[in-house]
Amino acid sequence: MKLFADTEKRKKFMKTGLSSLLTIAWTPIIGVAVAAIVGAPLAELLGWPVTLGLTAIITLLLAWLFLKLFQRTGHRFSRDSR
Repeated sequence: MKLFADTEKRKKFMKTGLSSLLTIAWTPIIGVAVAAIVGAPLAELLGWPVTLGLTAIITLLLAWLFLKLFQRTGHRFSRDSR
């Protein structure tokens, strides 16, 4: 891999950076799912401005939880089994 000539730098990126990239990539998908599930009922009860705010908060909370999950599983799979 030309980006990481040193294997230790590559391992460090895989432990920290890859989980962050996965979270960033999954955030729009989480947002669409939250809006589809929660958006219509909340919009009828509270109106669209409040619904958009709550949807954004729920999306960021779920993205943070996914980040923690990706970090935890990344450390589990990145250990050397040799």
